[in-house]
Amino acid sequence: MAMMEIDFEWPVSAAGYEITETTKEKESRRGTTLLTGEDSRPGMRANGPEVKIIRPFDHHPVLFTEFAKLDGSKGQCIQFANHYGMLGLWTGLGRSTTNEGYKESLADWVDAIADMQEWVRRLENSEKVFLTEFKVTRLDVIARPVAGRLTMVYAPRSLIGAMHLQLVQQAISGRPVRTCEWCHTMFEPPRSDARFCSAQCRTNFHNHKRKAAAKP
Repeated sequence: MAMMEIDFEWPVSAAGYEITETTKEKESRRGTTLLTGEDSRPGMRANGPEVKIIRPFDHHPVLFTEFAKLDGSKGQCIQFANHYGMLGLWTGLGRSTTNEGYKESLADWVDAIADMQEWVRRLENSEKVFLTEFKVTRLDVIARPVAGRLTMVYAPRSLIGAMHLQLVQQAISGRPVRTCEWCHTMFEPPRSDARFCSAQCRTNFHNHKRKAAAKP
C-alpha cells in the first residue's frame, strides 16, 4: 500500500525572526509542564504579525535532512526560520506560531537538531532509525476528492512534526539518503552508485579535482 501524501502548509513571518535573550515562560518540549517566571535562555520570535503561507515540502521532499545540517548556532537557526518558519514546538499545547508573544527557545531548537542529526545518521548507515516506539506527531487525516476519486492525505500541525513524519516515511520506504560529495546536501540517490545530488555538483567536483591536479 502506498504511503499517504503529506499535505503541509505553514506560516512564516513576513518580517523574519529574531533571537531575544529573555523569555517569560520555561516549557519542557518532552512534556506539558509549564513553569512561570524568568528564563534567561535565548528565545526566537517573529519580528512582526504579518505572515505568508508556504508549502515547504513542494520543493524540499527531504527537508528533514536540511534541518539536520544546522549546527545549532543563532545565525543558522534564524536563517532556517526565515525560510520555513518556527518549528511549532508548542502548537500541541494549544499555541500558534502566529500568536503575539509566541517564542521558542534556542536550546529546544538545538535539542531538535541533535535528535534529527542522529536519526539521519542512522538512516544513512542503514541502521534502525528508532530503537523504541516513537510518537511521530499530531496531525489531521483529510479525505479529499481528486479527479473523481477519494484520497486521503496527512496534514501535520507543526513544522517539526511534519519533518518527523517525512523522516519516518523515508525510513519505512527503505530508500537511502546520501550526502553529496560536492555541496554536502543530503539527497535521495536515483541510483545505487550516485555520488552527487545534481549534474552541476558532479561537474563542479570534477572541475575542482582537475584544477587541483594541474597545480604544480
